[in-house]
Amino acid sequence: MAEAEVEPPESAAEAAPAPPRRRWRRGVAIVLGLLVVALGLVWWQRENLAHRIIADQLKQYELQGTYRLEQVGPLTQVLSNVVLGDPARPDFTAERVEVTITPTFGLPAIGAVRLVRPRLYGSYRDGTLTFGSLDKALFAPGAAPPGLPDLDLQLEDGRALIDTDLGSLGLKAAGRGNLRDGFVGQLAVAGPALRAGECRIDRASAFGAVTTADGKPSFKGPLRLAALACPGLKLGATALAVDLTADAAFASARGTGKLAGGPLDLSGQQVARLGGELDLTWRKAGLIARYRLTANGLTGEVAARELAIEGVARGAAGLARLEGEGTLTGQAIRPGAAFDRTLAGLERAAAGTLGAPLLAQLRTGLQREGANSRLEASYTLRRSGALTSLIVPTAELTGSSGQSLVVLSRGQLALGGAAGLRLSGNYLSPSRINGSG
Repeated sequence: MAEAEVEPPESAAEAAPAPPRRRWRRGVAIVLGLLVVALGLVWWQRENLAHRIIADQLKQYELQGTYRLEQVGPLTQVLSNVVLGDPARPDFTAERVEVTITPTFGLPAIGAVRLVRPRLYGSYRDGTLTFGSLDKALFAPGAAPPGLPDLDLQLEDGRALIDTDLGSLGLKAAGRGNLRDGFVGQLAVAGPALRAGECRIDRASAFGAVTTADGKPSFKGPLRLAALACPGLKLGATALAVDLTADAAFASARGTGKLAGGPLDLSGQQVARLGGELDLTWRKAGLIARYRLTANGLTGEVAARELAIEGVARGAAGLARLEGEGTLTGQAIRPGAAFDRTLAGLERAAAGTLGAPLLAQLRTGLQREGANSRLEASYTLRRSGALTSLIVPTAELTGSSGQSLVVLSRGQLALGGAAGLRLSGNYLSPSRINGSG
């Protein structure tokens, strides 16, 4: 049998398709090549893209702004000479703004911001805070929950100028850390000359540490004023050391304070030193204040070694409604120099009559009994609208000899309303305070 001729097969490269692995590698190479080209184009056009993004943001909030684009990188954006608002009267400026981008699954997020010498300008009048053209960006409604943002901030030599109904306030701040948890900085506020009605406040200031923890901001430091002057009232250098913390949503705040200052002159009644402690809790429902205040070295119509008032007050509806109760105590209460001069004048006028020796004995008795006298009183205060009432269930002034000099029970002072001032109560004064005791 003759063998049949067999045609030679085609080469394997021509007869069989390419292996799947080789096709996959070729596809990846093409995609990577296109991606490199695209990234190269993006990188080449990065400044134009950055300008476009910033311009879109400014347009969205209807902001007028100028800046210099210093650096554009995949993770860092740097702007300098930033001016927002009217260039003649800007609302915000900054020498340098550095933004660090944090890659995420999805859109990248701002991870950190460094502000170098930012300057902010605004006003607070009639209960409204505004920063001009920045309001649409700062106070825009959004889905973000109230409170501090989760943002790392480095603030260098930040300053602000706020015009208020009382006068201009200057602020200076610096610090670094996460605004929601871990920020540590310093805040200084100064009001060189403030006015409230006919009152003038000289060199008011606040300086202290600002921190955040678990979303709660805190401030700790002194509030000071060099002098306060109103018609019939003058107060010397006074400081209130405060420790204040707000909740994460800024819906409530709790603070304590220690008062130290003086002297105080109230229509001729003078106090050498003021002191005390305060504990305040504020919520939308109202304010609760616990206090203990002391006045030492009283002179004038009344002299005393010390007067102390202690109690609690509760206010609601913007303090239109107020109620509270407490106690008033005093030591070494006696007629002051002004009252004693009045008695001396009456004694001279009664010279040659039986009234003169009686007035002399009265002056001596009051000074003797008042040298180590004690005052104890309780009170209840209520105010609703224009009506204010002060109720004194008991009040007793005991002299040095142990004798009750003045006793008041069920006393009440009412102010406001059509009836005007109303005073009622039971008053007892012993008929003999000029004896030997």
